Amino acid sequence: MIVECTLEELFYGCQKEIHFKRHAFVSDKAEKVVECSRIIEVKPGMGHNELRYSGEGHHRFAQKPGDLVVKFSQKPHQKFKRQNNDIIYLHKISLLDSLKSSPVHFTTIDNQMMEAAVDEVISQKTEKVIPNMGMPILNNDPLGPIKRNFQRGNLIIRFDIQFPIELSDKQRLAIT
Repeated sequence: MIVECTLEELFYGCQKEIHFKRHAFVSDKAEKVVECSRIIEVKPGMGHNELRYSGEGHHRFAQKPGDLVVKFSQKPHQKFKRQNNDIIYLHKISLLDSLKSSPVHFTTIDNQMMEAAVDEVISQKTEKVIPNMGMPILNNDPLGPIKRNFQRGNLIIRFDIQFPIELSDKQRLAIT
């Protein structure tokens, strides 16, 4: 079974109720389809992992019940993209600001206001890496979600330079 989660749910962790159908052995080789539900715990940093619930899968005649296997897929996010434990942020910037190396202001996925100084002319290939501001790295500490003491991946800022279609004389002078 595949469960869709938002990037925030995978970042902070959450509980989700899932609904699924399983084949259940009744008697005399008879099976029926049973609708089931279960609460699962999505831990901070999950995404490419799977949860396995022993004996909660299909149950066929003369076989022990199988496992329920839950995998995750991430819904697209408006501002951020996940790459393993890193979070990629695509920052739109004007051509003038890219040439002036203006600081970048934005809000992180955990609602922190950030200012990142860029000490070079910004190109389409420029990346600014902010260590330990990415996704939590999954650990098995049962108190981890409460203590929020996770190691984290990196936050990577990439730039989308907004090139003007035309320039006025005043704008041309501002560049030179």
